Amino acid sequence: MVRLSRFTVSWPRRDGTVLIFNTLTRAIAILEQSAWYEVERSPCGSSTPATGELARLGILVEDSVDELAVFKHWLNKQTYGSSSYFPIVLTTWACNLACPYCCQAAVADKSAHLTVDMAGQIADWIIAEAEARHSDRISLTFYGGEPLLNPQPIEPICKRLEQWKSVNPHRDLAYFLVSNGYLLTPDRAVWLADLGVNRAMITVDGAKSVHDRRRVLKNGEGTYDRILENIEGMASSFSLIVVNVNLDSDNAASIPGLLSDLERRGLKDAVQMNYGLTSPTHAHQAHCGLCLGSFAGGLVMADAVRQTLGQGFKVIDSVMGGPCPRETDYCVVIGPEGDLYKCISSVGHPHFKLGYISDDSFHIESRAAQHQTVALWDSDQCRACQYLPICRAGCLHRVHVASSDLRSHECWREFYDNHLRETIELTYELHPSLRAVG
Repeated sequence: MVRLSRFTVSWPRRDGTVLIFNTLTRAIAILEQSAWYEVERSPCGSSTPATGELARLGILVEDSVDELAVFKHWLNKQTYGSSSYFPIVLTTWACNLACPYCCQAAVADKSAHLTVDMAGQIADWIIAEAEARHSDRISLTFYGGEPLLNPQPIEPICKRLEQWKSVNPHRDLAYFLVSNGYLLTPDRAVWLADLGVNRAMITVDGAKSVHDRRRVLKNGEGTYDRILENIEGMASSFSLIVVNVNLDSDNAASIPGLLSDLERRGLKDAVQMNYGLTSPTHAHQAHCGLCLGSFAGGLVMADAVRQTLGQGFKVIDSVMGGPCPRETDYCVVIGPEGDLYKCISSVGHPHFKLGYISDDSFHIESRAAQHQTVALWDSDQCRACQYLPICRAGCLHRVHVASSDLRSHECWREFYDNHLRETIELTYELHPSLRAVG
């Protein structure tokens, strides 16, 4: 006997079909409305030939299946099941910009730079952690502040990891850079690419008139033109360039202008777009008024994805991705002084510090467990929600900003009500291989 999965959602389409998605298995299917309505009325008695395939995809499940237990098992695999290790290294707390929503603005001391000596210690610590986890791959991200205000430690870290790989040829290395792009000149891009750092994310917050109000130098000068020039100049050196946009009510309408500027520079095929919602911070309450709630955020996110794909750009998928680093055992953020965190949004906050690389592993793991095992979703409201596998009750950092009560949670049902259908529809159209039923 089978029934509809508690994690299955569906939406009628104008062409007489139904779009079906399972939030746990991430399966997408399309059926004729008559066939789907027959399945909904009587999953066991349905005569549609698609019934078996729907069961294989997890859209239908056996009556005996405890889906909450399956979700917990899946979450455990997400938490511990990667063969890669994902350290994030901050080369500095300092930044050359004065963005109004910076999550690091409340860091008390921004003078700390990663020294070459500490860089060597961090590289050795990363290798030891990867060895202890039997990781097949280290995927390291350089972050800040603005990492290119202190680029010197990047080279010794890369060279030490390359040395490790040379005696472990079955292991793999990958590097990523998160930068505001202002200092990422073509010459600097070539230097980084020669070290193996040839993938980057650069934030551009909409068209020039909006970006230059938000992402400004300390003296208030705009940065838009130089950043786009640098993106254009690095395109031949980097294998992946992600243009990130932090969406809120201030810049959502300016996305078409940004896309047009990127296209005029010949960058349509050179970049991938990524969209996120600007988050409230402890330090900038004024900008918090521009942050979007779950209802408006879902509409704005869906509209941005639709416009971007409509203009022929690629978009980083926001639904099919993996878990938050805070939830995993294989991600860690390392500050310039060897300080450790689980969440990039919470770096520098003493409440979220795990310790230092010099601490014994039990102390670090004990602190990490306190963050990894916070189950924001463990409430009656969340357990009953069909969006549970992709939401998991929101973001621990946002919860802390909103209430400082880590036992509370965020409800993002309205966000997914407004965002998910559009995203799944577009995903289905872009990836024919996902068309399992139809």
